[in-house]
This record gives sequence, C-alpha cells and structure tokens, in this order.
Amino acid sequence: MRVSTNMFFSKNLDNVLKQQNEILNLQSQMATGLRVNKASDDPFAKTTFLASNEALVMTNQFQRNIDYAQSRGKLIDTSIGAMTDVMTNVKERMIQAANDTLSAADRRNIAAELRVNLQQLLNTANVRDETGRFVFAGITDDTPAFNVEGQPVNNDPAALNDLYKFTGSESVNELQISREIKIPIDVSGKELLTLEDGDPATSYFSLLQQTIDVLEGNTFSGSPVQTAKNAMDVLGSKMDEIFDKTLVARTRVGARLRQVEETQLANLTLATQYEMTSGKAVGVDFTKSVSEIARMQLSLEAAQRAYSQFSKLSVFNFL
Repeated sequence: MRVSTNMFFSKNLDNVLKQQNEILNLQSQMATGLRVNKASDDPFAKTTFLASNEALVMTNQFQRNIDYAQSRGKLIDTSIGAMTDVMTNVKERMIQAANDTLSAADRRNIAAELRVNLQQLLNTANVRDETGRFVFAGITDDTPAFNVEGQPVNNDPAALNDLYKFTGSESVNELQISREIKIPIDVSGKELLTLEDGDPATSYFSLLQQTIDVLEGNTFSGSPVQTAKNAMDVLGSKMDEIFDKTLVARTRVGARLRQVEETQLANLTLATQYEMTSGKAVGVDFTKSVSEIARMQLSLEAAQRAYSQFSKLSVFNFL
C-alpha cells in the first residue's frame, strides 16, 4: 500500500496534537486535583467516588448526632448527680428529724431546709439543654417534665401526687449514631423520679412535700404518717426506692456515654477510609502525573522535531 505525502503529514500532525491534548489534560487534572470529572472519564471510578462520598456524608451526620448526644448525655449525668446530692441531704435531715428529742421549732427549721431542697430538685428535673429542650420530659421535650401549678387541698397526699405530677412523656428521643446503632438520648422523669403505684404516680416531690408538711406540724387525713418519726419511716422508705432508681439511671447514662465515645472513634476511622477511597477513585496521583507529563513532553518534542524536519523535505532532496 502506498502512503501519500499528505497522509504522512496528516498522521504526524495528528500525533503531535494528540500528545499536546494529553499533556493539557494532565495539567488540568493537576490543577483541579481530580482525575475524573465526569462519569464518562472512568465510570467505575466515578461510581466508587459517589458511593464513598455518600457514605462520608452519612458518617459526618452521625458525628453531628454524636456531638448532640454527648452534650445532652453529659447534662443529664450532671443533673442526676445533682439530684442524688440533694436527695442524700434530704435523707440525712429526715434521719435527724426522726429524733424524738427534737422540738417543734427544730423540725420546722429542718422543714425550711427541705423546702429549699424541694425547689432545687424541681429546677433540676426541669433543666433544659442548649437548644431549650427539657431533657427529662421525654419526646414532649418542649414542655416541662414536672409542671407544678396550684396548691394541695387539705394536705391530701392524693392531691400532692396530682400537684407534682409528671407531665412529660415516658417515650424518649433517640438518635442514630452509626449505621447499626440508635441510642436513647434522654431519661424520662417518670422513670427517674416516680413510683408506679397509682395514677398519678407518686413522685419524689410529693413525698418530700408530705415530709415538709409533717415537720411543720401538719397531718394528713387517712395517712399513716401521724408522727414525725412514723412519717420519716414511711415516707423515707419510698424516697429511698426513688433514690436507688436515680443511681441505676446514672449508671446507664454513663454506659451510654462510653458507647457514644467508642462509636465516635469508629466513625472517625470510617470517615478517613471513605475520604481515602474517594480520593483514590477520582483524585490525581501527583507524583505519577508529573513523571507522565515529563515523559510525554519529551515524546512531543521529538515528534515536533520529526514533523518539522520532514515538512522541509521535497523531491529534490532525493535527486
């Protein structure tokens, strides 16, 4: 087959232009840091990139959920700790109040201190997080856990239970912190501070209020707590049950915080892997690209010299 001079020129010119385009393409990739800009460049690499990037976005959302879960969990842990401190003081004062040698004035002084403790506990039970949500109100966390309004009628224990009634939800908020793990981020005030002995349930607050009233010299119709000593025994026993529940709840919160921390570290490892996979799929290997450009430039220069020399030839060079 005979190859015409024009065909030879055209083939060499195409080769020069092709190498120039390849160099420009590599230089463009190095400028953007991306080897694949559209699916047609490398369909498999683009699919890998999209999958890894989607997983990375999801993992980052899990990490944001963890940040909130940690913040809320630490607040709950601190709050329950504050409750148990106050409850410990209440128990000590109740033991003191059961002493038969105390005068009525002594018991009223103890009652005054317990009123302060009662308000401290109510404030803590209705604590809010940084977003203004009530952390012990369950899923209805836009309202207080214990919404106290009015006064008890005739020092009636049932009326006190209704006055200090839990007004939140037993169901708690949950957050997904990894693909496999969803955790509760709340502790319901009902679980924490009430006894399931009726409707409404007896709360620590109503028991403490009864204690205060007895120490102030009041009695309750139909109630076995007719004397201070008897009151401290009967009411104290129920308050101890609730105190034990707060200790168990705090232990669970601590375990949950440890699980959240472990998951956070695992997510960080996954995020790093996803970033590396994504980068390898569509990113530029700069060392390899620099070497490739240098090799292609040498090849291009040789092709350009050959083309230039051949273009100067004519039939007279062969006569």
